[in-house]
Amino acid sequence: MQLEYNKNKSELIPVYPIKISNNRRYLVDQENNPFLFHADTGWKLFWEFTKSEAEVYLNDRKQKGFTVIQVQLLPHRDYQANRNGDNPFLKRGDITDPNPAYFEHVDWVISKAMEIGLGMLIAPAWASNWEQDWHTHLNSENAEIFADFIANRYKNHLNIIGWIHGGDYDALELHDAIRICGRVIKKIAPHQLNTFHGYIKGGWQYFHNESWYDLNMAYAYDYNDMVIQLNEAYELLPVKPVFLGETHYEYNLGITTADIRKYAWTSILLGTAGQTYGNKDIWIATCFWTAAINSPGAANMLNIKNMLDTLDWEKLVPDKTNAVVTKVCDSSDHIIPASCSEDGSIAIAYIPSDIRIAVDTKRLAPDIQAFWFDTTNGTYIEIGDINDLIETELKTPGKNSSGDEDWVLLFKK
Repeated sequence: MQLEYNKNKSELIPVYPIKISNNRRYLVDQENNPFLFHADTGWKLFWEFTKSEAEVYLNDRKQKGFTVIQVQLLPHRDYQANRNGDNPFLKRGDITDPNPAYFEHVDWVISKAMEIGLGMLIAPAWASNWEQDWHTHLNSENAEIFADFIANRYKNHLNIIGWIHGGDYDALELHDAIRICGRVIKKIAPHQLNTFHGYIKGGWQYFHNESWYDLNMAYAYDYNDMVIQLNEAYELLPVKPVFLGETHYEYNLGITTADIRKYAWTSILLGTAGQTYGNKDIWIATCFWTAAINSPGAANMLNIKNMLDTLDWEKLVPDKTNAVVTKVCDSSDHIIPASCSEDGSIAIAYIPSDIRIAVDTKRLAPDIQAFWFDTTNGTYIEIGDINDLIETELKTPGKNSSGDEDWVLLFKK
Protein backbone atom coordinates (compact mmCIF):
# COMPACT_ATOMS: atom_id res chain seq x y z
CA MET A 1 0.00 0.00 0.00
CA GLN A 2 1.21 3.53 -0.76
CA LEU A 3 -0.05 6.46 1.28
CA GLU A 4 -0.56 9.64 -0.68
CA TYR A 5 2.10 12.14 0.18
CA ASN A 6 1.29 15.82 0.20
CA LYS A 7 2.61 17.02 -3.15
CA ASN A 8 2.08 20.63 -2.20
CA LYS A 9 4.21 20.10 0.89
CA SER A 10 6.90 18.07 -0.86
CA GLU A 11 7.28 20.50 -3.76
CA LEU A 12 6.99 23.62 -1.65
CA ILE A 13 9.71 26.20 -2.12
CA PRO A 14 10.04 27.74 1.32
CA VAL A 15 9.38 31.40 1.84
CA TYR A 16 12.83 32.35 3.08
CA PRO A 17 14.37 33.21 5.42
CA ILE A 18 13.93 30.24 7.71
CA LYS A 19 13.22 30.96 11.36
CA ILE A 20 12.62 29.08 14.60
CA SER A 21 9.10 27.84 15.41
CA ASN A 22 7.07 29.32 18.24
CA ASN A 23 7.72 26.31 20.47
CA ARG A 24 11.47 26.54 19.66
CA ARG A 25 11.64 22.86 18.64
CA TYR A 26 11.84 23.03 14.84
CA LEU A 27 12.20 25.43 11.92
CA VAL A 28 9.56 27.18 9.82
CA ASP A 29 9.53 29.50 6.84
CA GLN A 30 8.15 33.05 6.83
CA GLU A 31 4.59 31.74 6.41
CA ASN A 32 5.11 29.39 9.37
CA ASN A 33 5.15 26.30 7.17
CA PRO A 34 7.21 23.62 8.96
CA PHE A 35 10.67 23.27 7.44
CA LEU A 36 12.31 19.89 7.87
CA PHE A 37 16.06 20.28 8.22
CA HIS A 38 17.10 17.45 5.90
CA ALA A 39 20.64 18.20 4.84
CA ASP A 40 23.39 16.86 2.64
CA THR A 41 27.07 17.59 3.26
CA GLY A 42 28.44 19.24 0.15
CA TRP A 43 31.34 20.64 2.15
CA LYS A 44 33.57 21.46 -0.84
CA LEU A 45 30.87 22.76 -3.16
CA PHE A 46 32.18 26.33 -3.37
CA TRP A 47 35.68 25.49 -4.61
CA GLU A 48 35.81 21.93 -6.00
CA PHE A 49 32.77 22.28 -8.30
CA THR A 50 32.43 24.29 -11.49
CA LYS A 51 29.18 26.15 -12.08
CA SER A 52 27.83 23.38 -14.30
CA GLU A 53 28.81 20.70 -11.78
CA ALA A 54 27.29 22.67 -8.92
CA GLU A 55 24.04 22.98 -10.86
CA VAL A 56 23.92 19.21 -11.47
CA TYR A 57 24.56 18.53 -7.80
CA LEU A 58 22.03 21.04 -6.46
CA ASN A 59 19.25 19.93 -8.83
CA ASP A 60 19.84 16.31 -7.87
CA ARG A 61 19.73 17.04 -4.15
CA LYS A 62 16.48 18.97 -4.53
CA GLN A 63 14.96 16.04 -6.45
CA LYS A 64 16.06 13.63 -3.74
CA GLY A 65 14.24 15.55 -1.03
CA PHE A 66 17.10 17.36 0.65
CA THR A 67 16.21 20.80 1.95
CA VAL A 68 19.63 22.08 3.06
CA ILE A 69 23.21 21.88 1.85
CA GLN A 70 25.96 22.16 4.46
CA VAL A 71 29.04 23.75 2.94
CA GLN A 72 32.33 25.33 3.95
CA LEU A 73 32.94 28.86 2.73
CA LEU A 74 36.72 28.51 2.39
CA PRO A 75 38.99 25.78 0.95
CA HIS A 76 40.77 23.52 3.40
CA ARG A 77 44.17 25.10 2.87
CA ASP A 78 45.04 28.77 2.63
CA TYR A 79 46.85 28.19 -0.68
CA GLN A 80 43.92 26.41 -2.34
CA ALA A 81 41.82 28.04 -5.06
CA ASN A 82 38.48 27.28 -6.68
CA ARG A 83 38.19 25.62 -10.08
CA ASN A 84 38.62 29.01 -11.74
CA GLY A 85 41.96 29.46 -10.00
CA ASP A 86 40.70 32.07 -7.53
CA ASN A 87 42.03 32.02 -3.97
CA PRO A 88 39.54 33.39 -1.41
CA PHE A 89 41.96 36.11 -0.29
CA LEU A 90 44.25 38.39 -2.23
CA LYS A 91 47.01 37.83 0.30
CA ARG A 92 47.45 34.24 1.44
CA GLY A 93 45.66 33.64 4.72
CA ASP A 94 44.67 37.28 5.25
CA ILE A 95 40.96 36.93 5.96
CA THR A 96 40.55 40.72 5.98
CA ASP A 97 41.47 40.95 2.26
CA PRO A 98 38.83 39.01 0.27
CA ASN A 99 39.24 38.22 -3.41
CA PRO A 100 36.10 39.44 -5.24
CA ALA A 101 36.39 36.75 -7.93
CA TYR A 102 36.26 33.90 -5.40
CA PHE A 103 33.23 35.27 -3.60
CA GLU A 104 31.40 36.07 -6.83
CA HIS A 105 31.49 32.34 -7.55
CA VAL A 106 30.14 31.63 -4.05
CA ASP A 107 27.38 34.19 -4.70
CA TRP A 108 26.42 32.36 -7.90
CA VAL A 109 26.14 28.96 -6.18
CA ILE A 110 24.04 30.33 -3.33
CA SER A 111 21.74 32.10 -5.79
CA LYS A 112 21.35 28.90 -7.83
CA ALA A 113 20.35 27.05 -4.67
CA MET A 114 17.80 29.78 -3.96
CA GLU A 115 16.28 29.37 -7.43
CA ILE A 116 15.40 25.74 -6.78
CA GLY A 117 14.45 26.15 -3.12
CA LEU A 118 17.46 24.80 -1.26
CA GLY A 119 18.67 26.31 1.98
CA MET A 120 22.35 26.59 2.87
CA LEU A 121 24.10 26.26 6.22
CA ILE A 122 27.62 27.62 5.80
CA ALA A 123 30.80 27.28 7.85
CA PRO A 124 32.59 30.66 7.56
CA ALA A 125 36.06 29.49 8.67
CA TRP A 126 36.53 25.81 9.56
CA ALA A 127 38.49 25.75 12.80
CA SER A 128 39.98 22.25 12.70
CA ASN A 129 43.64 22.19 13.71
CA TRP A 130 44.36 18.91 11.96
CA GLU A 131 42.92 19.31 8.46
CA GLN A 132 42.69 23.03 7.72
CA ASP A 133 44.60 26.29 8.07
CA TRP A 134 41.98 28.77 9.24
CA HIS A 135 42.53 28.15 12.95
CA THR A 136 45.91 29.83 12.45
CA HIS A 137 44.46 32.88 10.69
CA LEU A 138 41.23 33.68 12.55
CA ASN A 139 41.77 35.57 15.79
CA SER A 140 40.16 38.13 18.09
CA GLU A 141 41.84 41.00 16.23
CA ASN A 142 40.53 40.20 12.74
CA ALA A 143 37.27 38.35 13.53
CA GLU A 144 35.12 41.49 13.45
CA ILE A 145 36.44 42.55 10.03
CA PHE A 146 35.91 39.06 8.59
CA ALA A 147 32.45 38.64 10.10
CA ASP A 148 31.40 42.11 8.99
CA PHE A 149 32.40 41.22 5.42
CA ILE A 150 30.49 37.94 5.23
CA ALA A 151 27.45 39.25 7.11
CA ASN A 152 27.05 42.29 4.87
CA ARG A 153 27.79 40.37 1.70
CA TYR A 154 25.31 37.56 2.45
CA LYS A 155 22.58 39.19 4.53
CA ASN A 156 20.35 39.47 1.47
CA HIS A 157 20.85 35.85 0.39
CA LEU A 158 17.69 34.76 2.17
CA ASN A 159 18.20 31.02 1.67
CA ILE A 160 21.24 31.10 3.94
CA ILE A 161 19.75 29.48 7.01
CA GLY A 162 22.79 30.33 9.04
CA TRP A 163 26.41 29.75 9.96
CA ILE A 164 28.37 26.85 11.46
CA HIS A 165 31.09 28.27 13.66
CA GLY A 166 34.03 26.16 14.77
CA GLY A 167 34.35 23.02 12.69
CA ASP A 168 35.17 19.47 13.84
CA TYR A 169 37.21 20.95 16.68
CA ASP A 170 36.40 22.46 20.07
CA ALA A 171 38.68 25.41 19.17
CA LEU A 172 38.94 26.58 22.78
CA GLU A 173 41.61 29.11 21.88
CA LEU A 174 39.30 30.65 19.26
CA HIS A 175 36.15 31.03 21.36
CA ASP A 176 36.57 34.78 21.76
CA ALA A 177 36.94 35.14 17.98
CA ILE A 178 33.94 32.87 17.42
CA ARG A 179 31.86 34.95 19.82
CA ILE A 180 32.82 38.07 17.90
CA CYS A 181 31.78 36.45 14.60
CA GLY A 182 28.47 35.27 16.06
CA ARG A 183 27.63 38.66 17.54
CA VAL A 184 28.52 40.57 14.38
CA ILE A 185 26.42 38.28 12.20
CA LYS A 186 23.53 38.45 14.65
CA LYS A 187 23.64 42.27 14.55
CA ILE A 188 23.92 42.63 10.75
CA ALA A 189 21.87 39.60 9.63
CA PRO A 190 19.60 38.73 12.59
CA HIS A 191 17.46 36.42 10.42
CA GLN A 192 20.41 34.05 9.92
CA LEU A 193 20.92 31.43 12.61
CA ASN A 194 24.18 30.53 14.33
CA THR A 195 25.43 27.20 15.63
CA PHE A 196 28.73 25.62 16.68
CA HIS A 197 30.42 22.42 15.45
CA GLY A 198 32.57 20.97 18.23
CA TYR A 199 34.63 17.79 18.21
CA ILE A 200 32.31 14.77 18.48
CA LYS A 201 30.01 16.39 21.00
CA GLY A 202 27.13 18.77 21.23
CA GLY A 203 28.13 22.34 20.40
CA TRP A 204 25.77 23.61 23.10
CA GLN A 205 28.31 22.72 25.77
CA TYR A 206 30.08 26.01 25.11
CA PHE A 207 27.58 28.58 23.87
CA HIS A 208 24.02 27.50 24.67
CA ASN A 209 23.17 30.45 26.91
CA GLU A 210 24.62 33.11 24.64
CA SER A 211 22.15 35.30 22.75
CA TRP A 212 23.87 35.03 19.34
CA TYR A 213 23.74 31.21 19.44
CA ASP A 214 20.48 29.84 17.99
CA LEU A 215 20.77 26.17 17.01
CA ASN A 216 22.21 23.15 18.80
CA MET A 217 24.30 20.90 16.57
CA ALA A 218 24.96 17.29 17.57
CA TYR A 219 27.96 15.40 16.21
CA ALA A 220 28.40 11.67 16.87
CA TYR A 221 29.86 8.54 15.31
CA ASP A 222 28.67 6.27 18.12
CA TYR A 223 24.95 5.51 18.14
CA ASN A 224 24.47 5.50 21.91
CA ASP A 225 26.45 8.72 22.17
CA MET A 226 24.18 10.32 19.57
CA VAL A 227 21.11 9.32 21.58
CA ILE A 228 22.63 10.76 24.75
CA GLN A 229 23.54 14.01 22.99
CA LEU A 230 20.09 14.51 21.46
CA ASN A 231 18.26 13.67 24.68
CA GLU A 232 20.46 16.10 26.57
CA ALA A 233 19.89 18.90 24.08
CA TYR A 234 16.13 18.36 24.14
CA GLU A 235 16.03 19.01 27.89
CA LEU A 236 18.14 22.17 27.88
CA LEU A 237 16.75 25.54 28.89
CA PRO A 238 16.22 27.89 27.24
CA VAL A 239 14.75 25.63 24.57
CA LYS A 240 16.66 25.76 21.27
CA PRO A 241 16.23 23.50 18.26
CA VAL A 242 18.73 20.68 17.90
CA PHE A 243 19.76 18.85 14.75
CA LEU A 244 22.16 16.03 13.95
CA GLY A 245 24.76 17.99 12.00
CA GLU A 246 27.32 15.31 11.24
CA THR A 247 27.65 11.56 11.62
CA HIS A 248 28.79 8.57 9.55
CA TYR A 249 29.34 9.00 5.81
CA GLU A 250 28.03 6.51 3.31
CA TYR A 251 30.87 4.62 1.58
CA ASN A 252 33.19 5.08 4.56
CA LEU A 253 34.85 1.76 5.37
CA GLY A 254 32.48 -0.50 7.28
CA ILE A 255 29.49 1.85 7.11
CA THR A 256 26.32 0.41 5.59
CA THR A 257 23.21 2.14 4.33
CA ALA A 258 21.40 0.49 7.26
CA ASP A 259 23.74 2.39 9.60
CA ILE A 260 22.94 5.63 7.77
CA ARG A 261 19.18 5.01 8.07
CA LYS A 262 19.43 4.14 11.76
CA TYR A 263 21.11 7.42 12.66
CA ALA A 264 18.76 9.47 10.46
CA TRP A 265 15.47 7.98 11.66
CA THR A 266 16.56 7.93 15.30
CA SER A 267 17.65 11.55 15.27
CA ILE A 268 14.35 12.71 13.79
CA LEU A 269 12.26 10.73 16.27
CA LEU A 270 14.16 12.10 19.26
CA GLY A 271 12.58 15.51 18.80
CA THR A 272 15.07 17.27 16.57
CA ALA A 273 14.57 19.86 13.85
CA GLY A 274 16.16 17.38 11.45
CA GLN A 275 19.31 15.57 10.45
CA THR A 276 22.24 15.54 8.06
CA TYR A 277 23.27 12.83 5.60
CA GLY A 278 26.74 12.47 4.14
CA ASN A 279 28.46 10.53 1.38
CA LYS A 280 32.25 10.21 1.33
CA ASP A 281 32.64 10.70 -2.42
CA ILE A 282 30.41 13.77 -2.38
CA TRP A 283 31.87 15.62 0.57
CA ILE A 284 35.43 14.90 -0.53
CA ALA A 285 34.40 15.67 -4.13
CA THR A 286 36.19 12.66 -5.58
CA CYS A 287 35.96 11.76 -9.26
CA PHE A 288 33.13 9.37 -8.27
CA TRP A 289 30.74 12.03 -6.97
CA THR A 290 28.51 11.92 -10.07
CA ALA A 291 27.82 8.24 -9.38
CA ALA A 292 27.57 8.74 -5.63
CA ILE A 293 24.64 11.13 -5.92
CA ASN A 294 22.56 8.07 -6.88
CA SER A 295 23.68 6.00 -3.90
CA PRO A 296 21.21 3.83 -1.95
CA GLY A 297 21.64 6.02 1.11
CA ALA A 298 20.48 9.12 -0.73
CA ALA A 299 17.41 7.25 -1.99
CA ASN A 300 16.68 6.18 1.58
CA MET A 301 16.81 9.82 2.68
CA LEU A 302 14.16 10.62 0.06
CA ASN A 303 11.97 7.91 1.60
CA ILE A 304 12.21 9.70 4.95
CA LYS A 305 11.16 13.00 3.40
CA ASN A 306 8.30 11.45 1.43
CA MET A 307 6.88 9.68 4.49
CA LEU A 308 7.07 12.79 6.66
CA ASP A 309 5.33 14.73 3.89
CA THR A 310 2.24 12.56 4.54
CA LEU A 311 2.15 13.77 8.14
CA ASP A 312 2.04 16.82 10.34
CA TRP A 313 5.41 15.71 11.64
CA GLU A 314 5.95 18.95 13.51
CA LYS A 315 3.35 17.76 16.06
CA LEU A 316 5.46 14.79 17.11
CA VAL A 317 6.91 14.71 20.61
CA PRO A 318 9.56 12.12 21.54
CA ASP A 319 8.10 9.24 23.55
CA LYS A 320 10.63 9.32 26.37
CA THR A 321 8.42 7.33 28.76
CA ASN A 322 7.77 4.42 26.36
CA ALA A 323 4.05 5.10 26.43
CA VAL A 324 3.46 3.73 22.92
CA VAL A 325 6.19 1.14 22.41
CA THR A 326 6.20 -0.20 25.94
CA LYS A 327 8.87 -2.84 25.59
CA VAL A 328 11.00 -4.98 23.30
CA CYS A 329 9.87 -8.56 23.73
CA ASP A 330 12.93 -10.33 22.32
CA SER A 331 15.73 -8.36 23.90
CA SER A 332 16.43 -5.50 26.28
CA ASP A 333 19.42 -4.28 24.25
CA HIS A 334 17.51 -2.39 21.58
CA ILE A 335 16.74 1.31 21.64
CA ILE A 336 13.39 1.90 19.95
CA PRO A 337 13.13 5.63 19.21
CA ALA A 338 9.51 6.72 18.97
CA SER A 339 7.45 9.90 18.78
CA CYS A 340 3.75 10.59 19.19
CA SER A 341 1.56 13.65 18.73
CA GLU A 342 -0.19 14.91 21.84
CA ASP A 343 -3.62 14.02 20.42
CA GLY A 344 -2.46 10.52 19.51
CA SER A 345 -3.28 10.95 15.81
CA ILE A 346 0.29 10.20 14.71
CA ALA A 347 2.90 7.90 16.20
CA ILE A 348 6.13 6.63 14.66
CA ALA A 349 8.68 4.12 15.91
CA TYR A 350 11.91 3.02 14.25
CA ILE A 351 12.54 -0.73 14.64
CA PRO A 352 16.19 -1.51 13.80
CA SER A 353 16.00 -5.29 13.56
CA ASP A 354 13.70 -8.29 13.27
CA ILE A 355 12.12 -8.20 16.72
CA ARG A 356 8.76 -8.19 18.49
CA ILE A 357 7.58 -5.13 20.35
CA ALA A 358 4.68 -4.43 22.69
CA VAL A 359 2.45 -1.47 21.75
CA ASP A 360 -0.05 0.19 24.08
CA THR A 361 -2.86 1.67 21.99
CA LYS A 362 -4.41 3.67 24.85
CA ARG A 363 -2.05 6.50 23.94
CA LEU A 364 -3.38 6.55 20.36
CA ALA A 365 -6.46 8.20 18.89
CA PRO A 366 -9.57 6.13 18.08
CA ASP A 367 -9.78 4.61 14.60
CA ILE A 368 -6.03 4.85 14.13
CA GLN A 369 -4.51 2.90 11.25
CA ALA A 370 -1.24 1.00 11.55
CA PHE A 371 1.37 0.41 8.86
CA TRP A 372 4.82 -1.00 8.41
CA PHE A 373 6.97 1.33 6.30
CA ASP A 374 9.82 -0.16 4.29
CA THR A 375 12.70 2.24 4.90
CA THR A 376 14.48 1.13 1.72
CA ASN A 377 11.81 1.44 -0.97
CA GLY A 378 9.22 3.69 0.65
CA THR A 379 6.28 1.29 0.49
CA TYR A 380 3.72 0.50 3.17
CA ILE A 381 2.20 -2.72 4.52
CA GLU A 382 -1.14 -2.24 6.21
CA ILE A 383 -1.28 -3.97 9.59
CA GLY A 384 -5.01 -3.73 10.08
CA ASP A 385 -7.40 -2.66 12.83
CA ILE A 386 -5.83 -2.65 16.28
CA ASN A 387 -8.28 -0.33 18.01
CA ASP A 388 -9.89 -3.05 20.11
CA LEU A 389 -6.57 -4.06 21.64
CA ILE A 390 -5.20 -2.44 24.78
CA GLU A 391 -1.72 -3.88 24.38
CA THR A 392 -0.60 -5.99 21.50
CA GLU A 393 2.63 -7.49 20.27
CA LEU A 394 3.79 -6.68 16.78
CA LYS A 395 6.61 -8.31 14.85
CA THR A 396 8.43 -6.68 11.97
CA PRO A 397 7.70 -8.20 8.54
CA GLY A 398 11.20 -9.69 8.19
CA LYS A 399 13.58 -8.48 5.51
CA ASN A 400 12.94 -5.16 3.81
CA SER A 401 13.48 -4.67 0.09
CA SER A 402 17.26 -4.31 0.53
CA GLY A 403 17.54 -7.46 2.63
CA ASP A 404 18.00 -5.55 5.87
CA GLU A 405 15.76 -5.79 8.94
CA ASP A 406 14.88 -2.21 9.85
CA TRP A 407 11.31 -0.94 9.49
CA VAL A 408 9.28 2.02 10.64
CA LEU A 409 6.02 1.46 12.49
CA LEU A 410 3.52 4.20 11.61
CA PHE A 411 0.19 4.96 13.28
CA LYS A 412 -1.90 7.48 11.40
CA LYS A 413 -5.49 8.70 11.41
